[in-house]
Amino acid sequence: MEIFSRLDAAKTAGLFKDFAPLFQEAYRELGYPQGEFSGGSHPCHKELLLTPAVEGDVRLKEAVLSYWMVDDSLEDLKRSAKTPSPHGPPEHQKIQKS
Repeated sequence: MEIFSRLDAAKTAGLFKDFAPLFQEAYRELGYPQGEFSGGSHPCHKELLLTPAVEGDVRLKEAVLSYWMVDDSLEDLKRSAKTPSPHGPPEHQKIQKS
């Protein structure tokens, strides 16, 4: 990441401004038809800025437990669709019909 600290901030900002129309076009192509692309205001950028810089080794522990649905048509659903309804199947079906 040392390369970023070597960049000239003014020249980099100028390049960003020059390429802004291309960034805006790509932003629209990614499925954001409204609003303006702004490289510094996206929530992921804010999250990255808040992420601590860890020095040294990071200790990990094994904690992965995963399940896959045997029925591929169910496994291929979006994650939100695979979350069980807290009301149970009968109530879930009533909600879908309403």
